[in-house]
Amino acid sequence: MGSSDHANRFHRFTSRGDVAAWESGIFRKWPYRHTMIDTVSTTLSAHRPEGPLHVVEIATGPGLMALCLLRDIPHLTYTGLDYSVPLSDFARRRLSQFGPRAEVWHEDANEDGWTRRLPAPVQAFVSLQAMHDLGNQDNVTRIYAKAFELLDDDGIFVNADFVTAPGKPNANDPGRLPVARHFEVLRDLGYAWTDCIARQGDMACLVAGKR
Repeated sequence: MGSSDHANRFHRFTSRGDVAAWESGIFRKWPYRHTMIDTVSTTLSAHRPEGPLHVVEIATGPGLMALCLLRDIPHLTYTGLDYSVPLSDFARRRLSQFGPRAEVWHEDANEDGWTRRLPAPVQAFVSLQAMHDLGNQDNVTRIYAKAFELLDDDGIFVNADFVTAPGKPNANDPGRLPVARHFEVLRDLGYAWTDCIARQGDMACLVAGKR
C-alpha cells in the first residue's frame, strides 16, 4: 500500500483542534486504551529498569502514549513515526517538553525511508491501536520483520491492537488478525517468544522478544 493509499484510509485532519477532538473521541469509544498504555509502560519498565531504552513507536498519532512513556520512564528515549503531518506536528509539540529525549518524524511506516534514519540500537518497538491500519497481513508482517532487524539482541515488540476471533476475518479491515496468527508470524520471523499480556474488549496487548 503506497503512502497515498494509506492516507486515504483515514480521517483527514485540518487543524490542531481537529486532532484534539479526534483523540478525545477515540478514548470515549475505547476507554480501555488507557489500560493498554499502562500495560505497555509497565512492560517496558520491567524489560529495561535502567537505561538505555530507545523506543520506536509505529504510528505515534497525537502522542499520548509517548507522553505517558516519557513521563513514566525517565531513562527512555523515543522516536515516533506517523504518516499524517497534522498528527506528527501535534505530537511533536506535545512532546517538546522532553527536549532531545523525544523525536517525532513524518514518515509512512509502509515505506522504507525511516529504517535508514533510526539511530541504533533500538531496545523496543511499540504500537497502540495502529498496526491493523497498515492495511493487510503482509504489511503487518513487514513491520515485524523490520523491527526484528533493528532491535537490540534482547529487544522486544509490544503491540496493543485490535484482534479478530480465529476463523472470523474482518473483510473491511484485513490488517486485524487473530492473536494466534500474530504469534505465528512473529515466530516465523525469528522472535524467540510471544505472549498476550492483556485483553480488553476487541483489543489485545501482545509482546514478542528476540531472545
